[in-house]
Parts: sequence; C-alpha cells; structure tokens
Amino acid sequence: MNIELQLRQHHCIQTAAKRTYERLIRAYLKQSAKGKASETMEAEIEGLKFLLETCDFPHMRGQYPELSGREDIDITLEIPQEKKDMVIACQGRRIYPKWRREDFSDR
Repeated sequence: MNIELQLRQHHCIQTAAKRTYERLIRAYLKQSAKGKASETMEAEIEGLKFLLETCDFPHMRGQYPELSGREDIDITLEIPQEKKDMVIACQGRRIYPKWRREDFSDR
C-alpha cells in the first residue's frame, strides 16, 4: 500500500503524517457511521499509526533535510505487510526510516 504525503514549508514529514492520519480517522468515523468503512482506510490508518509511534523523526529530519519541511515536496510511504520494512520514496530516493525501537533497527 502507498500513502502520498505533501511536505510544505514548515510542515515536516511528522506533521504531514499526523495531519493525514487525523484526516483519515475523521473520514473513517464518518464512513463507519454510514456502515461504509473500508479495509483500505483501516490499513492506511494502521500504517501511519505505526510510523508516528515508532519512527525516530528527529534523526530522519537531521539525516534527510528534504524531510524537514524546508521546501514543498511530495513523498510516498510504501508500506508493505511487514510495516517495519516501510520505505519513503522522496525525490527519486528510497529512504529507510530509522526506528526508535531497537528491534526494528536492522538497517
């Protein structure tokens, strides 16, 4: 599954992920009330939740300045079944997140 994030000036990867996560939660709750919640939406929410809870964002912003919100760019989170193998596609690069939990830090 892929999730598109838009990084804008003063909105780093963490802020973009949080905003997208919150937007998806609101949409999911609206759809659930109508009995139309989708599994795709649930998977996207879970993927973003994993990123927000386990990614070492200060390290990522320091290591990859393009993720710090200094310029307007679009990135794609490529989230496989095994979420710890997530990849950030950014300006033609594949970036592997640094996880705060040591058991995920095998890169």
